[in-house]
Amino acid sequence: MASASNLLQTLLRQVAASGTANVAELARQLQLPASVVQLMLEQLLRLDYLQLVVSGCATACERCPFHAACAYRQQARIWMVTAKGTRYLERQ
Repeated sequence: MASASNLLQTLLRQVAASGTANVAELARQLQLPASVVQLMLEQLLRLDYLQLVVSGCATACERCPFHAACAYRQQARIWMVTAKGTRYLERQ
């Protein structure tokens, strides 16, 4: 099985290459559960390799105390690779 850092790098490359992708498609490509891909995306956000383009909440819905009343619940999230993420991919 691939290491966590290799999976994060692969996910970052897929986001960079696709321009746009949704969690379900990324999960299918990586052969991982969507919940795992969502956690990976959150980690890349924390590391500043990705940024959220569509404004809204970056918290995973399952952990949010306002989940039931959230206005962003059905909104798609769009990510973009940051300059830091691009530099990282160029070094690899």
